[in-house]
Amino acid sequence: MVINYLRTHLPDPASHKLYFDFGTVGLDAEYEPYQIKVDKVLHKGGYRERVNWITRKFEGDDHHELFWRKRVHIPLRYLLSS
Repeated sequence: MVINYLRTHLPDPASHKLYFDFGTVGLDAEYEPYQIKVDKVLHKGGYRERVNWITRKFEGDDHHELFWRKRVHIPLRYLLSS
């Protein structure tokens, strides 16, 4: 499972930022339980929420380019900031 891989291959939180987001419609509606597990792995691995990792949930958004286009600025600003 991807979560088990992440536990043993998590990059150093001192030099990395991670961003995750998901919607609540269609395929994305299935992500939340897994994202909660990933968030726990990140926390245990030394990541601090809103410092070097962000997880965002977008109500009513689907797994589709039309929705990603509305919010692409969020991860870009976060990941490209210093």
